[in-house]
Amino acid sequence: MSTIKKRPPQDWGVLSERIYARLFIVALALLSELLMGYAFTLASNPSLAHEGLLASLVRSVSTYWFVFPMSAEMGLTLYYFRREFKRPVIPIFAAQSVIMFLTPTALASSRWTEVTVYMGGALMTGLFIYFFDLLYKHRSINRVLGDYIFQLMAVYGGMMAGLFLYMGWGRLTLLDASILTEMVVYFNVILAPKRMSAAPEKSWMLDALWSFRFLLAAFVSEFLMAGVIDLEYYGTRQFLSSVSFASLSGSFPNMVGASLFNFLSAFSLITGSGWYYLMMGTEMGALVVFRMFEVKTLETRIRMALMLGAYFVYSTFLPYFVIPGKLQPYLPFIGWTMGIGTVGPVAPAFFVGLWGTYLVYGVLSFLFGSRALCSVLCTAATMYQGTLYDSM
Repeated sequence: MSTIKKRPPQDWGVLSERIYARLFIVALALLSELLMGYAFTLASNPSLAHEGLLASLVRSVSTYWFVFPMSAEMGLTLYYFRREFKRPVIPIFAAQSVIMFLTPTALASSRWTEVTVYMGGALMTGLFIYFFDLLYKHRSINRVLGDYIFQLMAVYGGMMAGLFLYMGWGRLTLLDASILTEMVVYFNVILAPKRMSAAPEKSWMLDALWSFRFLLAAFVSEFLMAGVIDLEYYGTRQFLSSVSFASLSGSFPNMVGASLFNFLSAFSLITGSGWYYLMMGTEMGALVVFRMFEVKTLETRIRMALMLGAYFVYSTFLPYFVIPGKLQPYLPFIGWTMGIGTVGPVAPAFFVGLWGTYLVYGVLSFLFGSRALCSVLCTAATMYQGTLYDSM
């Protein structure tokens, strides 16, 4: 009597070898959707045929003929595969589908652009908060999930950069490439759920390279997202005209110096904007709120709530949305988001009080420990303690 041999379970190596087949299927699906969107775009606006095939394809990717069907396909695929993934992964896929739907270029309407820029930025910020909280609660994560999170954040960084180029200079190429890349990343994972269940766990806290890439992708995405919101809120011309760019002419050293100056000017303009602080404050503040639910001491909860309120009022709300910039140099502490002297010079006598404050801090730390400084008198440390950043 012959014995029936059971098929050995598919291991991680075998599952990972099928990536080429999955990518081929995803590429065919995207190509069909792209051509369908191109056909409907030409049917609705025949004059676009004079732009040429490549230009018309680029334009069609960012329209509702392509974006809305892809968003619907993402949602339907998630619905049919929802039982194949663990519960913490489902919100990530769902958020992707909604963010795709909220593409600002989908409809040729200024109202649609305005609403989707704010709503998409809020939803993306919420997704990042979910990532941070997920990592904080799980010191070891699935290897495929970890790679997927990084790829998604990198794609969103490219998408925000493409949207910034479109709103500033009308260029769609990078935005379209990011949309297509997100589709590849999404369907490559959701069409192979066994890869995630079979992949080994890894401790992200022990993987310095992954942690660095994760934080870098998060910062780049949030930085560019703040730039997009600034363009929408202040107006493209007004916001870009506030930067004094140096001329890229003359000798090579002069060109290098001018390029560096222009980069620092644009970088500081965005990182010093109210929307950037509002986003970063929301992101870190949400982690602190989650931490407040874990803390059992009432006094600690009250202190953390007061620090969050102080950060919002003094660093973001008053200097950017209430008090005019010309008055801020005359008001102590208001608008000093980047340190003393942010909004203007200070008198030398002011540093006497500053040095005295440091002396008091030093005495308190010597007598009662460093927590007298880091958890009571410093806003950033309050944001960090007991959250993902503290773990890192």
